[in-house]
Amino acid sequence: MWGQRKGGEDVKDCPNCGAVVAAEAEYCPCGFPFPEDGSSLSGPKAARKVSARERRKANRRVPKKAGRSNEKFEAEVSDVLEQLDVATPATRSSSWLESGSSHAVTGQLMSCPACKAEISKRAGTCPKCGVDPFAKCGICGSRIRTGSSPCPECGDPDPFNP
Repeated sequence: MWGQRKGGEDVKDCPNCGAVVAAEAEYCPCGFPFPEDGSSLSGPKAARKVSARERRKANRRVPKKAGRSNEKFEAEVSDVLEQLDVATPATRSSSWLESGSSHAVTGQLMSCPACKAEISKRAGTCPKCGVDPFAKCGICGSRIRTGSSPCPECGDPDPFNP
């Protein structure tokens, strides 16, 4: 997942779309979040997915001009963090923001059924091997993970044999 380009620039692959992005990137152009500390994408903590709409809204509130005072900047950043705290599930405290934890994307990843690479649950195909990690239930037609049993929608014990 991590590597270097010919020029020595550190890069990483997005598990959602397979794009090669700079190692210091927080988000892939497709919107997939990377850990802030540069660690691997698997980890013990799970965080909510930040929608593209939330990111755009937060980015609008961050000043684009370097000449603004720090006080105004800090006030705007705290407003954005408060909005994120409101959107965070009540079972999680806001202390995870200050604890230095990375974007925990474990809840957004799964293993590819063919090559076992970590891929996004949103991915239509594995960016490494091209296999579709999902199939349709033969009874209800729900999109389910390949090899899962029973079907989470209709409860059929063998969803791949209609």
